[in-house]
Amino acid sequence: MITLFKLSERITYMNIGIFGGAFNPPHKMHKEIAIELLEKNYVDKIIYVPTGNNYNKPGLLDGKHRINMLNLMIDDYKEKISVSDFEEKGNLHTLNTLNYFKEKYPKDEIFFICGTDNLNDFEKWYHYEDILANYKLLIVAREKNNFDDIITKYEKYKDRIILSDVVMEKTSSTSIRKEILENGFSANLSDVLDEKVIHYLENINIDDAWSKSKL
Repeated sequence: MITLFKLSERITYMNIGIFGGAFNPPHKMHKEIAIELLEKNYVDKIIYVPTGNNYNKPGLLDGKHRINMLNLMIDDYKEKISVSDFEEKGNLHTLNTLNYFKEKYPKDEIFFICGTDNLNDFEKWYHYEDILANYKLLIVAREKNNFDDIITKYEKYKDRIILSDVVMEKTSSTSIRKEILENGFSANLSDVLDEKVIHYLENINIDDAWSKSKL
């Protein structure tokens, strides 16, 4: 966070991390990444932005459920972590999302949080060079991804791509959905899902969205 003093006025600019994804469902690793990025001062605020219902991904729970679960998951951290429904309104592209938040927070710096797996394919994203020219990427490492090799594809923008020392452990929403469909709400789910999220899932109809044919 950058603080400037002008006469008696205190002006604080924030680094805001935009954390996108399906969050289908949101799991503990999603929360731990956000908390660790905040604790290590990479950013001052994090906003989860779940993909909208029009995102072409099989087995996607309705956006209202994913937003509700994210809010339940961060219930104790709402001072610095929030959830946006911007993409629920129909936006499909990360660039548009980042532009929206830049307009909303014009004096703050906007970072896009993503994993090295996303970075590996980033040149296929919609107007990816516009994203790199105007925003910084904050990278969370995934196992088996070599950042040094991947970054060579973006030599022109390497100063705008920041590798954090936060590591994303092997937790998959797909494997969680499969576990629930095959074994129900077993005790070991509490290792990967918040209790509030488990309780929420137990009380909605997940069968239609999470049928095995859609995993």
